[in-house]
Amino acid sequence: MSDFEYIKVSSLAKALEFSSKYAPDAKLLAGGVDLLLQIRQRAVNPLYLIDLKGIPDLNTITYKDSSLSIGASASLRDIEKSEVILSRLPALAEAAHQVAARQIRNMATLGGNLCQSIKCPYYNQSHINLFMRQSIEPCFKRGGKVCHVKTWGKDACHAILGTTYCLAPLASDMAIVLAALGGRLEVAGKGGSREVNVDDFYRKDGEPDIAPDAILTRIEVSANGTGATAFLSCKAGTGAYSLVSVAVLLVLEDDKETCRDIKVRLGGVAPQPYEAKDVEEYVRGKRLNVEVSEKAAQLLFGKISLSDEAMMFKVSKARALCREALIKSLERGRGRLT
Repeated sequence: MSDFEYIKVSSLAKALEFSSKYAPDAKLLAGGVDLLLQIRQRAVNPLYLIDLKGIPDLNTITYKDSSLSIGASASLRDIEKSEVILSRLPALAEAAHQVAARQIRNMATLGGNLCQSIKCPYYNQSHINLFMRQSIEPCFKRGGKVCHVKTWGKDACHAILGTTYCLAPLASDMAIVLAALGGRLEVAGKGGSREVNVDDFYRKDGEPDIAPDAILTRIEVSANGTGATAFLSCKAGTGAYSLVSVAVLLVLEDDKETCRDIKVRLGGVAPQPYEAKDVEEYVRGKRLNVEVSEKAAQLLFGKISLSDEAMMFKVSKARALCREALIKSLERGRGRLT
């Protein structure tokens, strides 16, 4: 690991002061699960690490006036076992539970998960051993002039959709769920705080749209109990990142059958949370059942050309998960599933 100066702060004001002073050579440290790995791989080489764990206000999970507020430094384990989240937004707890192993979730924070690095073998793993370092030219995001995915073809870990030079998908399942729930992020900077929807937080290249000297402080989510939630994902193995994930927020009419409103977001398929508009439009206003869920899921990616096996696998898996998530949210809305 390269040398860096460690700075521990106990207030947001101090954190912003040091962040502003040392940007862009400083990185924010909370759980450190993703950041320390990047440093070991020399994907990033910060000169300063600003430790946010000592700021009490960033660790809390509070529920008031039908609104859930989660500090950016709250651990995924805290989210996973929070009674108010389990009772009102179970999909959020399910997504947290599926991140790696419990030891990781004890350390990993929600803010760190939302701002984690992209996951592409050519970006993340090209610095693990000497042979790969010397034989593979750095990709665009490592300062090079090539995207190896476009040269060698897509793998199951890459995005189906993308409009930039980078084909790495958004890695955060927590972002997918929060986007479906209409989550809002509070970002503090030296000039004050701003609020941004999770859907709008990521740039077209998958990176969070946050200034080097700004700090993600809180996540706000409506938890008024009017919608049923569901989250499902497909992984290559325990502890791996999701290849595909689906989050649903379903609001039913009083008959507990007809869809009044719905939000569907997918992860692993694009650099940002992917809004399944065709699915939402088809389901909205219909009496939801297995047949309708199947037809809705088949609308996913119906207008794109499936040019390779990796894309075909992702599309097939995304449709299957979408169908299951729609049915799961319906069962929750009917009160048959906790």
